[in-house]
Amino acid sequence: MKKIVIAVVLFFLCAPVYSSVTTADGLITLDYYEDTQSGIENRWILDFSVNDIGGGVESIGFDLLLYNQEVDFLNPYNQNTDYYIIGYYTESTMPLVLLPTIPSGLYSLPVPINTDFTFYTTNQFLGEPLINDFYIYLSYVNNLGVEKGEGFYLTGPVGATVPEPMGMLLFAFGAFLIKFLIK
Repeated sequence: MKKIVIAVVLFFLCAPVYSSVTTADGLITLDYYEDTQSGIENRWILDFSVNDIGGGVESIGFDLLLYNQEVDFLNPYNQNTDYYIIGYYTESTMPLVLLPTIPSGLYSLPVPINTDFTFYTTNQFLGEPLINDFYIYLSYVNNLGVEKGEGFYLTGPVGATVPEPMGMLLFAFGAFLIKFLIK
């Protein structure tokens, strides 16, 4: 029993940070996770998917606002498209609060269903960001004129990130430790 409890604790300590949220009507899904495949340290991916829910919904317009000043979408990894623009929203002037936003602009094309976008986030300021849980607000309107808005919390990195080679070594050590404890 003691070995099982230790294995469960180790699993939760080594579990990757991953957030997934879907709007109440199922039209939009957001996944936020660390980019572990590219070798670029401290780059996170926000997958934005427009789902096919039927009922005549064929396209949407959206506005995604992240209440986190550490996140930066204006980086060389994101590509411009005809569907959205990346920028900042001014929350207040004293002190100046600029929040990252990704809206489909007035002159952008409507986003068709079954469309997936991948947005890469990096840290806005030098050093390691302390993101933790942060609030986002997503408002959208479909081609039928139905407007909706929902707020969510996404989970980002907590504290200093572990470089990928070190993460692999820690995983291997954890696997060895679990195998040793199960014997």
